[in-house]
Amino acid sequence: MMGSFLKGTPSVKSQKIMITGPQGSGKTTQAKKIAKKIDVYFVGAGDLLRQFAKESSGMAAKVKNDLESGRLVDNEIIGNLLRKTLSQPEYRKGFVADGYPRSLSQLEVYNPDYDRVVYLKVSDEEAERRLLDRSREDDTSEAIKERLSWYHKETAPLLEYYQKQKKLVTIDGERSIEEVAADIEDKLRVEGKND
Repeated sequence: MMGSFLKGTPSVKSQKIMITGPQGSGKTTQAKKIAKKIDVYFVGAGDLLRQFAKESSGMAAKVKNDLESGRLVDNEIIGNLLRKTLSQPEYRKGFVADGYPRSLSQLEVYNPDYDRVVYLKVSDEEAERRLLDRSREDDTSEAIKERLSWYHKETAPLLEYYQKQKKLVTIDGERSIEEVAADIEDKLRVEGKND
């Protein structure tokens, strides 16, 4: 049974955490580590989109085309996919998400009402280096630069929103996976599922 995983906070029925950062910041890796540590599901916006793109519908074909060309997927599509996923019973006790929302306009489509938001701060140069190293189809240098530019423009107001709500935790994401994970756990004061 999962108890409160944030020391000093009362036990609650559900805890919802988002890990955010530019592409290449390691948000998926860190989100999966935290989800495992606190025994809740991981929800990846990119994974949801890639899975949806495999379906046989006109909308799925558009998403597939957007993903393959490195374009951003429509806010309504990703917002509704996340809403549908998080309405499932297994997410009631909490979850760790990455990649949604990336902008205030996405938040207007669907607000998961996160308890905490962890921002992995990584330079554009480091993000591009990491993305080119992973060699995914949609990771061309041009597409990466376009996505990073959009990310900074659209995400700054979102980070300010979460900062004003006192939900934002900023982490230096340019360190090793283990160092970043330890810093996240320390800042969130995460207790493991067996603690």
